[in-house]
Amino acid sequence: MTIAAAPPGLQPEDYDLIEAALAQTARGRTFLDAYARRTKEAERARILCEIERLLMRYAAPPAPVAAETAHVAAQLLDLSWSLRGRSASSDPLCQTIEALARALESVPWAQARPDQDEAAPAEGPAPDDPRRAALSWLDDLPLADRLAIFA
Repeated sequence: MTIAAAPPGLQPEDYDLIEAALAQTARGRTFLDAYARRTKEAERARILCEIERLLMRYAAPPAPVAAETAHVAAQLLDLSWSLRGRSASSDPLCQTIEALARALESVPWAQARPDQDEAAPAEGPAPDDPRRAALSWLDDLPLADRLAIFA
C-alpha cells in the first residue's frame, strides 16, 4: 500500500481532525487499526533495508582501499621472508611483520571484491534478523507518532 500525495490545501491540523473523527466510531477505529497493521510491515521492511544499505555503504571503504590493503599485506609478507633469509636474529621481527600482515588480511573490508556494484539494492534482512526485535517498539506507537518520525 502506498501513500498518495496529499491533496492541495490540506494542512497538518486537517489530518488530526480526520483522525479524531474516525476514532469516534467503532468502524473508524477498525479502519485506523487495519491501516496501521497494513503499513507497519512495509515501513519496517523499508527501514531495515535502508539501515542495511547504510551499514553496507559505511562499513566498507571504497574498493580501491580494499585492493590497496591486500597489496600492502602481500608486501609485508614479502618483506618478512626477505628479512628471514638474511638474518637469523630477525626471526621475532619477521613473526611480528607476518602477524600484522595476517591481521590486515583478516579485516572484513580488505576482503571486499572490487567488482561489487554499490548501486545494487541490498536485499532485505532475514525474518529472524535481531534488528527487527530492536525496532519492534515502533509497532506499539500510534500511527500519528510513527508518521511523525518520518516527517
